[in-house]
Amino acid sequence: MFFSTYLASRMTETQVYRICPVVSDGKFYEYAECTRKEGRWPNEKWFTTNKLIYVGRLVKIAQGGYGDGGWRTDYFEDEYGNEHKVDYNYFGTTCFREVPQRPIPSLQDLSRNIVKKHVDDLHLKTDNPLRAIIEDSF
Repeated sequence: MFFSTYLASRMTETQVYRICPVVSDGKFYEYAECTRKEGRWPNEKWFTTNKLIYVGRLVKIAQGGYGDGGWRTDYFEDEYGNEHKVDYNYFGTTCFREVPQRPIPSLQDLSRNIVKKHVDDLHLKTDNPLRAIIEDSF
């Protein structure tokens, strides 16, 4: 029983990396706190069972202090211009994973998936005024 529980918990883990993103690299990131590490430095591997949070592209870094009093906060921006703040924790378990940029959904997808989930306008012709009303619901 213990072995099957151990395997099940390892299957939901995602490998993450203890990297410090750079403002000018133009890369996009997901963030999570590490929950487990294996190996010894310099061959450590970091894993998380937490949900990875998409934060986007790094736009600003704030840091200060030194030694045990040091701190760092990264400010990211996603494709919609939303700011995401990531505070590095004291224990050094703040981890990232590089990911491709997310595509921006069309207004039609947004209106169908967010505002008008219960309305299906795919059967309507493109010149139908009802379809225009549904799609222009923003």
